[in-house]
Amino acid sequence: MSSIDKIAVLPFTRSATEVAALRRVAEQWQREFKFWSFDETLQVLQRSICKAWYIPCRDEHSINIAAIVIVDIGPFEAEVLYIFVDAGYRAKGLGRHLLSWLVEHLQTVCAVEALFLEVRVSNTYAQRLYEQVGMQKIAMRKKYYANGEDAFVYKLPIRH
Repeated sequence: MSSIDKIAVLPFTRSATEVAALRRVAEQWQREFKFWSFDETLQVLQRSICKAWYIPCRDEHSINIAAIVIVDIGPFEAEVLYIFVDAGYRAKGLGRHLLSWLVEHLQTVCAVEALFLEVRVSNTYAQRLYEQVGMQKIAMRKKYYANGEDAFVYKLPIRH
């Protein structure tokens, strides 16, 4: 049985333990969503503008990732590249907690003016989450995803 570590949000530092946990999570999101492979994710995380934070969970043998957010942070804006909650931890508020934490972090630590992300038109659950943290739908990208699905673009002003 796993437990959430009091909803702590930790920086992804690429330690051996974290990389092993990321491999397990990447395998799950590949099966469910056909998203980046583990190797592609590691490549993205090697870029200097890319940061990631996660909510850990533990079982008897290892540390795992209950939720993770991967973000590009530039001089004026940040973009959520991916936010993922492990299937066993969905509908428990972890996605909202992680996204709210990110917004607070961007407001207090980074000098960005806005946060952006794209989301599948069919992913109404995620759209509700983004709207709950104050993000606004600002555009649509036609055939954005590899399968031809459109994406909505969301924006949250960070500094007014």
